[in-house]
Amino acid sequence: MTAATEALRLAKTLEEGERTRFNMGVTSVLFVNLRERNVVESAYQLYRAQADYAVARGGMLYARGALSKPWPESELSKYGNPLTAAGLNGYRLPGRD
Repeated sequence: MTAATEALRLAKTLEEGERTRFNMGVTSVLFVNLRERNVVESAYQLYRAQADYAVARGGMLYARGALSKPWPESELSKYGNPLTAAGLNGYRLPGRD
């Protein structure tokens, strides 16, 4: 993510420089537009990296069991303990104790 953040910062800097050159009459709208497209692509890559990181972190926390919560007592009394219940809807399934 650090590399993507730095790429976005540099793309914005280049775009600002190209816009300054355009205001001075040295370059054309085409080059300003290319720099703007580069900024948008860099921003997309940064957001994609952030999303991939969030998904990977969530998967890691799930694998470690850090996302599990204890069942509230009110739910256990209404429906029974889902960890020890005998099958779906409380019916015994063949092959289970």
